[in-house]
Amino acid sequence: MDMLATLRAALPSMTVKGKGSIVNVASIGGLTGDFRGTLYGMSKADVINLTRYISGQTIISDGGMTCHNPTIEDISH
Repeated sequence: MDMLATLRAALPSMTVKGKGSIVNVASIGGLTGDFRGTLYGMSKADVINLTRYISGQTIISDGGMTCHNPTIEDISH
């Protein structure tokens, strides 16, 4: 199921109940650019901005929408 279909399925119930949470995961590359290429950064920026837009348009008093943007960590040492 794609992200928009998931939102369409979950948001009506969350809005009626006034609670619930949706967590999206993108990447720091969506905020700063990315060494992996333009398309990767663009797709992650889309997830981040869709999260911003939807969370600003819905009224959910308990919970809401958030987007985590992890970065690459060097764990080799």
